[in-house]
Amino acid sequence: MHGIDISDNLIQKAKRNAQEARTYVDFEAMSMLDITKHKAKLFDAVLMLGNVVSLLDDEKQVLSFFADAKLVLKIGGILVIQTLNYRKMIKNGERYELIETPEPNLIFLKIFDLVGENTKLSIVMLEKNGSWKMSEMSQHLMAMTKEDLVRHASRTKFSSISLYGKFDGSPFKGEESDQILAVFEK
Repeated sequence: MHGIDISDNLIQKAKRNAQEARTYVDFEAMSMLDITKHKAKLFDAVLMLGNVVSLLDDEKQVLSFFADAKLVLKIGGILVIQTLNYRKMIKNGERYELIETPEPNLIFLKIFDLVGENTKLSIVMLEKNGSWKMSEMSQHLMAMTKEDLVRHASRTKFSSISLYGKFDGSPFKGEESDQILAVFEK
């Protein structure tokens, strides 16, 4: 098993988690756009979880990632992509998400704003160290829809496409599902 993330801090956290679980995973800090670095080693699955696909800059990068992921998959291997269901969020005006932490003096608030065809994610961190302090970070997100994911998989010639609304395998239900879980088979 091999895990990648662009963040060294998240790689270190993943290594600690794997060690605590007494599981071996080969972790590496690298961009998802460099996945073909491992094309000599074919994988059963490539997982892109946590809405990461939305961080890509444009459709060209998304198509490139899909094609590269397919290159590193064995025949019958799967690309699994989990992303937020932006259509539901926008329709229902779900702009805010409060992130609870085990730390009582730390609060994260995600704010989603529609900007044209895309979404701007702002993360506000409130931390109490004597008095409350606030910091903010913003990130452009591609508001990927079910149709976008299917189109990209079709253009990169994945052999089958399955869509789910949750990790438990429940069906994807348009504007009802909180997320889109897409499984593309090579």
